[in-house]
Order: sequence, then structure tokens, then C-alpha cells
Amino acid sequence: MKSIALLITLVTACTVFAENTLPVRTHDFGQILPEGKYAANWTNIINIDLREYFDVPDVHNQVVQFDSNLGKFNVELFPADAPKSVANFLRYCDANAYENTIIHRSIPNSGLGIIQGGGFKLTPESSNYLVDNVASFAAIELEYKLPNARGTIAMARTSALNSATSQWFINTADNTTNLGQSNGGGYAVFGRVIGTGMTVADTIVGKQRYNFGSPLNELPLSNYTDTTKDPTRSMFIKFNSIRRINKYPATNEDNALLDFEIGNVSNPGNAVITLRGSFLSLEFPAAAISRTEIQIVAKDVNGNTASGTLIAAPEQAAFVLGTNFAAGNSIFWRQNFGFSYTAHFPWIYLFDTQRWYFSFGPSTDNLWLWNPERGFLWTQADLYPTVYSAELGTFVNDRE
Repeated sequence: MKSIALLITLVTACTVFAENTLPVRTHDFGQILPEGKYAANWTNIINIDLREYFDVPDVHNQVVQFDSNLGKFNVELFPADAPKSVANFLRYCDANAYENTIIHRSIPNSGLGIIQGGGFKLTPESSNYLVDNVASFAAIELEYKLPNARGTIAMARTSALNSATSQWFINTADNTTNLGQSNGGGYAVFGRVIGTGMTVADTIVGKQRYNFGSPLNELPLSNYTDTTKDPTRSMFIKFNSIRRINKYPATNEDNALLDFEIGNVSNPGNAVITLRGSFLSLEFPAAAISRTEIQIVAKDVNGNTASGTLIAAPEQAAFVLGTNFAAGNSIFWRQNFGFSYTAHFPWIYLFDTQRWYFSFGPSTDNLWLWNPERGFLWTQADLYPTVYSAELGTFVNDRE
């Protein structure tokens, strides 16, 4: 194995955060009714922005996703506390400098528990060497402010205070005392692992370590059994990428802090369900007659979920619209179809109006509906409302 003459003393700092970084449902869906016209050959479409219903409440800053061969985890950055460190780290992320980098140092002790990366990367298969340096930008100024609590990420450095470049480490133990300001100036915490991502860090720090000489004298490896040979590339703890992500996905292919999926659906034939990123579209054909319950699940990269059920169905009870001139019957409209009828009464219904009045068209089989905001509307649609006896011309009820 190639000897790498670059050793960065690593320390991490972080505070204990008693905040919620798991997915939650912020609002109930309740009952959402198709908006528009119910009639033969017409469709009704509801568009729902799922960002209004789900959140990770205490995550407010840029999030970066670490994608390793032992699992993914997310880190929230703290630009207000360590602006130069955050800008420096994101510079490496945006340059894809952390692709194929490894965890080159692991210390599982409770007194100083860390995993350190960002300094070395695996070489291509054609190379004679396994590991090479990550090209670094100029060193940055030390920004010690936050304590080195478990779960935080900090910039690694040498004994020189302002020497941090590409290397970072995650505190797998509470290093508040050992890596505090009294220890040579401290180490700059610039973010925290969120959700249950520390389960991945704990898996990494639990791997057996091997000594290949400084700076790889505390190198964690997987399935390294023949110590007479160099390890293969697959045995290293490797990051495929470390990159920025958004809180919500814009497309189904986006990596995001929250991902959405459709869970259980009752009466799935009642609606065409389309999920694109954070936006749900429900299309109801005119023939949809049954209550439909749609479970929406928000999930983070470690499998933590929050869910809600959207009820998309016509109401079971509604109001009387008007009177059939010919038969002397009133038309009683209910928001679910599929019950008995005695005649065809064409009509139109717009859900966003507040009050309907009624009249009749030029013939007895055409019903006119009138609304103060919309004027006269009528149609010859072939719908079948239930018919009840009522006095001619009586307006019975308002929409509630």
C-alpha cells in the first residue's frame, strides 16, 4: 500500500441538540373533495403540495447527504456558527472532491470517539496504488464556538490552529472536554448528523481497525481476513458522494431530506394517482362513486417515517337543489353517486360556490342552476340524482 505523508490530527466538536430532526406530519389532510364539475365525460383533478403537510421541524439550514457503502446519513450545516468552515466544506462538496473518499481514521474509545474522512480517496482500478490524497484548497481560519458533543461534525486540522483544509470528522462520543478550547484552541464544529443517521456512524466506528502506518494507522476495514495481503478496494469504508440536498424533492429522482411515497389506497380504481416529487395529483373520473382513502408517507434516508391519510370522496349528505317541474319532485343531490333514481336531471355543480338557486330551462327536462357569483349555468349531462317529493319551486337548503 502506498504510504501517504499527510497526517491530520482530528478533533470534533458538537453540542447536544434536543430537537426533532425526524419526519413529522404538520397538518391533517382531512377530507378533500374534487373541485370542479361532475358530469359524464368530465374529470376532476386535485393537486396537493405535500410540503404543506410534512416537515422536519428543527432543520432550517443546508443539508448534505453522505452516501457510503455502509449506508447513508444526513448532516445539517451551521453557517451562523461556523460560516468559513461551512463555506469551505461546501466548496469541496460542490467540486465532487469527496467522491470515493474513505474513512481513514476511526477511534472507538468513549473518551475520544471519532470517525475521520475527507483526506484520502481510492484510486482507479488501473492504479498501482490503492489510496491517494484529496487535492486541497487553501487552509481556513479556526472557528471554535460549539462544544464537541456526540453527533456533530467538525473540521480536522494539524496542531496549527488555522490549518484545516478538506478533512472532517464526526464525534461518535461526547468529546466536549477532550476537544474543547482548552485542548490547543479546540476544533470547529460546523454541523450535526440528523435523524437516526448516527446508526451509520456507529456501524463505521465499530469496524475492526488496522495499522498500515501513519496516517493509516487506525484504518477501519470490512471483511479483511488475510492480513498478509493488502486490502482490496471493496474493504474500505468509502463514500460514493457527499453532496447538498434539498429538504423536499422536486422530482421522483431527487435525493432529498424527505422522500414521498403512496401507501395503502382503498378503492384504487376511483382515482388516478400521480406523485411527482413533492406534488400529488388526483384525477377523479365522473364515474367515481366510492369513498377513497389514500395514505401518504414521508420518509427520510434512514427509514424514519410520518404518514397521513387523505380522504377523497363525495360527502354522504348534501342539500336539495330544486324541483322537477314535470313530475313535481325535487332533486336531492348527494356528493356520492350510485343510489337509486327515478329520472334524468341534467345539472352542473361547482364546489367552490357558497349558495345555489334553481330555475328551469326551455324544456322540462333541462334544469337551470343559478349562483349569485356565476349567474345562470346549465347542462344536459346524464347524471342520476335521487328524487324526493317536494313543493314546486321551493329552495330547501344552502350549501354547508
